[in-house]
Amino acid sequence: MRHERQRGGRSDLVSAFGQTRLGFGCAHLPGRLARREALAVLETAFDAGIRHFDVARMYGDGQAEGIVGAFARGRRAELSLVTKAGITPASHGIAARTLRQALHAAPALATFIPAAARDALAPRFGQFAPAQIRDSLEKSLRELQTDYIDALLLHECAPHHVTDELKLTLERLKADGKIKRWGIACLAEPSRALITTHPDLCDVVQVAAAADVRPLPDAALIVHSVLGRRLAALAEKLEGDAALAARFQAVVSADPRDRSALAAVLIQWELQRRPDAMVLFSSTAPARIRRNAALSSAGGTPAGLASFMQAIAT
Repeated sequence: MRHERQRGGRSDLVSAFGQTRLGFGCAHLPGRLARREALAVLETAFDAGIRHFDVARMYGDGQAEGIVGAFARGRRAELSLVTKAGITPASHGIAARTLRQALHAAPALATFIPAAARDALAPRFGQFAPAQIRDSLEKSLRELQTDYIDALLLHECAPHHVTDELKLTLERLKADGKIKRWGIACLAEPSRALITTHPDLCDVVQVAAAADVRPLPDAALIVHSVLGRRLAALAEKLEGDAALAARFQAVVSADPRDRSALAAVLIQWELQRRPDAMVLFSSTAPARIRRNAALSSAGGTPAGLASFMQAIAT
């Protein structure tokens, strides 16, 4: 069965997904933060001008959506909220918590625990049946305290997960006003395969910054993992190459040992090389959040940044 592609991709990305091209990724919430501390992180991002917030059912072992929902209360119309379906979080009921604690204290107990009980302690992937998608979305709507999602992304989907029933389910959810659009959030290889085989699912494509994925011309692109390992790799290169470190300092007028400066360079580069994309970043440090958020309106990137980034890629 053929399904028509949604319309309105890159050309209206900023208006659809926030006032700037920087968004805030919530995969790390709450992490080691108390709930009030996690909420303060989101408030800092909002005060710094961020309006796009990216979350998923599985983030924070199922807790992240509730934190984002509490933050979004009273300001929903000002925000772009994107969540994902397809991976359900591990169980966190009393029985699951007790079992998890027992296994932590005595790992050898795993031999005596039924596989079904152990499976409940881990996220479940491949949850793309229509009923699973509807159930996931309803839980997301409750947790996020909203009656609609700006985009629902299929989380780690692959071509073999796709059915006509899945596509019809997404169309009905959009017709019901529960989602404004849909898309995919996958690794590079399945993303490329889905763009080729199921372009009608790919009007929003979210991938890692390092992935070599080219969405269709009018699709909206969101990139994540701009920092993390890339930041660590850049720091290691500069520490081991004095000439490269000196060039970095000359190009960006910053200390190559300053991780905040390195993070700013990576974000600036991503904004420059993907001028139509929404770029996600994450941090729990208020000063870094404010500094990174300011990059979206900072104007042009430093002269020579492109050639410098090409040099470190070789």
